[in-house]
Parts: sequence; C-alpha cells; structure tokens
Amino acid sequence: MDIQIGKPAQDFVVIPSTYVLRTDSAKKHTDIQPILFYISGSPSTWLYSTASENEELHGKNIYDISKSKTAQLLDEAEHWHGDYADGSMVEGKLYADTIIIGGFSAEHQHFTLGERTGPDFPLDGVLALQSSPSNIFKTLVLKKNITRCIFSMYLSSGHGSELHIGGINKEKFTGDITYAPVLKMKDKLMVLGIVSATRDVKFIVPMIVESGIPFIEGPRPFVSKLWEAVGGNECPEEQCRGSGYYTYTCNKYFMMTFTFNDRKFQFTNDDLFVSRAMGQLCVGAIRAKNVSQGVWFLGTRFMKSVYTIFDMDNSQVGFATPIHLSGSEETPRPSRVSHPA
Repeated sequence: MDIQIGKPAQDFVVIPSTYVLRTDSAKKHTDIQPILFYISGSPSTWLYSTASENEELHGKNIYDISKSKTAQLLDEAEHWHGDYADGSMVEGKLYADTIIIGGFSAEHQHFTLGERTGPDFPLDGVLALQSSPSNIFKTLVLKKNITRCIFSMYLSSGHGSELHIGGINKEKFTGDITYAPVLKMKDKLMVLGIVSATRDVKFIVPMIVESGIPFIEGPRPFVSKLWEAVGGNECPEEQCRGSGYYTYTCNKYFMMTFTFNDRKFQFTNDDLFVSRAMGQLCVGAIRAKNVSQGVWFLGTRFMKSVYTIFDMDNSQVGFATPIHLSGSEETPRPSRVSHPA
C-alpha cells in the first residue's frame, strides 16, 4: 500500500503492502520495499524529515519539507512526543500537509516530523490509525471522502493482507462479528478481554490490538502463569536472543484462548509457534513485558487469526473469523454471537 504526502506528492510505502480498498472501488498494489508501518494502536502519524538534525538519518527515505507547497508548521504546539509498546519514544514538531491514502485526500492532516529513540527501528515512520483528534479517518469523514469513521484489517501470513477504509470487507471473514466496547485509560484506548490457558488459569485484562508489533505481549506475572499451566518455561535471554520469551515442548498439544464478550478465539501450540529453540523445545509467540497498568498488546500474530474492525463512530472493536481460517481443523471456529456485521 502506498500513500502520498505533500504537493507535489512524495510517495511512501506502508506495510503490510498489498491492497487498499475504497468503499466504491478496489486498487491493487504490487509488493515493493516497505518504509512505513501502519499501526492500529498509535495515536499520531510521524516520519523522518529534512527538519531533523540527526546525522544518522543519512540514507533514510525522508519527507522533504522544502519540496511541498502545502506543508505548514503548526503554531499551537511546537513539539509532540509519544511512547510505544516496545519502550521507544518519538518526539518532534507538529506539521500539517495533504496525505492521500487509498485514493482519498486528507487535506491539512496533522502529523509529526521527528525522531524515534529506543530499540532499533528499521523503517522510516508510522501511519497512525488509533482514534485521536488528528486521526486521518476523521479527517476523511470531515471532508466527506468517506461516510463512516471505521477501518478494518485482514492480515495474512502470505499475500492478501488488507486495510479496508471506511467500512468492512465481508469477503475477508466468515460468520458474525463480536464487538467489545472501547475503554480509555489515560491516553490508551483498549478493550476488556479474557486470556486463559486452562479452566483455572485465566485473567480478565485490558488489551490493545496493536499491528505495530509481531507477537502477543503481556505483563510478566500473567504470562509466566499461562506458560506454566501448559508446561512452558522462560527462555534464557542468550538462547532466545531477547528477554521475555518462553519455550514449550514442540509436539505437546495445548490451547490458549482469548475471549471477548463470550466469544472465544483459540490458539493452539502450532498457532503460537515462532521458532525452534534447542532439541524438542519451541519458542512461543506470547511474550512477557514490563508493561504498565497490566495492559496486553495483541500484535500481528493475534491479528493473523482474527479479522479486526476498528469502529470509531461507535467506540468499539469488532472481532471475526478470517476467511483463511474458515473450516480449519487446527483452529476451532469461534462460537456465534448475536451482533452481526
């Protein structure tokens, strides 16, 4: 998927890069070198630019302010900073310019020209999708480009991942949609769900669906008890090349479940497989992090098994079975609910 920023337009590629669908037409994009994430759990779009004084940006695909006739530095707030789930932080100056996404033009769209500090970040920015005053979909509704402030995401392990703008693509999921109300905790928007490994090991926790991270992450005490319930153990940092990972016996069947409004989405040991560790041990996709307020982050490993709808008009997030899992024997179908699409 590509977007254009400024006039004349400067092209940026956003991953996952396959389709962007308008409500009235479809546009296919071939896979090319990605440079931006689109992140469902981030409130502010940002990218590197010629305004940065960081010499380490040499070689980055950056936004050139001087080439855009419509770029404007916003007077009301000179600096912005935001924190991310991986512990990194972005700070910079607020600007406005035209952003074109999926053929729709968002004029005077607010975003940050800044720098990211923290863990290595190989890309050149973030297209933020979380509901916020400067959300790009709210701009598109205001300009009457779309009628509903809603988007949905279908993520696939292969080709075919999709960001659907202004609605829901019924060709990408089967069955009914279960909705959970959005709750606000400080500057975070989340839903309440249940994560469980057995009948006795389950936790009611706040969760953020976050397309900007690869795994499922939760507070260490909870994650440790989940893995302990299925015979898993924490992996030494030097062995798994990072902290917070857990290993399990590769050929041992188990299931972990995420529940929203009584709707169960089940993940088997195969669904949670990341890589081989040593011998008969495998690394799992649920990782322990030192996160605040007990919040869980459901990354792309979760989203590849759950079609997700972000409905900002009604302050709710919807969950459904993606089309590639319909009829799957390895991942049981979730139960039906009364809230249809």
